[in-house]
Amino acid sequence: MEKIAVVTDTGSNLSFEQANELGIYLLPLQITIDETTYQDTLEISTQDIYKELAKGKMPKTSMATYQKIYDLFEELKKDCLKCNKCPLAATRTNVVFGVGPEDAEVLFIGEGPGENEDLTGQPFVGRGGKLLDQYLYDVDLDRNKNIYIANIVKCRPPKNRDPQPLEQESCEMWLREQVRLMRPKIIVCLGRIAAQKIISPDFKVTKQHGEFFERKGTLLMGTFHPAALLRNPNNKPAALSDFLALRDKINEICERTY
Repeated sequence: MEKIAVVTDTGSNLSFEQANELGIYLLPLQITIDETTYQDTLEISTQDIYKELAKGKMPKTSMATYQKIYDLFEELKKDCLKCNKCPLAATRTNVVFGVGPEDAEVLFIGEGPGENEDLTGQPFVGRGGKLLDQYLYDVDLDRNKNIYIANIVKCRPPKNRDPQPLEQESCEMWLREQVRLMRPKIIVCLGRIAAQKIISPDFKVTKQHGEFFERKGTLLMGTFHPAALLRNPNNKPAALSDFLALRDKINEICERTY
């Protein structure tokens, strides 16, 4: 039976046991999962939700409060490839889900696919991807062997513009589930958009790149986006320094990356 996450209050007529039998997860009024805080923003009353759940029906809720919980990475990918939650679905060629081993201890997150990524269905290809692969090679990392690469949004924004807040929110559940299933020990944010979404809204890449932030057992680091390095090659030595620091941190806390 499909598993559902419903954010609701802790006092209910529906017990956790009854909910589990229905394939339902009941969560408190406010809870933080993978750094995302869920609020009770349901569009129908709590009691109505219980009534609908008891009938096996899907209540009408906002996306932030209602989503499928996945057991398998392949199931998550299958559903993500069919996603049409935001207008980007209408203009994409391919969904760019991600690449790498699903049990990787290190997860790289960019902002979104560009033209080449949209055409191939793979993250970070073209000139920017080659530059990223070179930095990875310099510290014995490989997208096909020991790291995973994903993006904040899975579809290309038109003309490679920054993904809009609504687009990021619509795509958030896919990345959240990727992180939950992978449980990486280190997350590296490539560029401003990813770092401000994952680490802090006021993150400054030029000032805070290479710094590690601990959050609930996971280390977060922001560094330069490969496309930004192509535009401003003067930052390439600083980016290399970030990757060397990453290598040291991997050796310190990861058990099977190297």
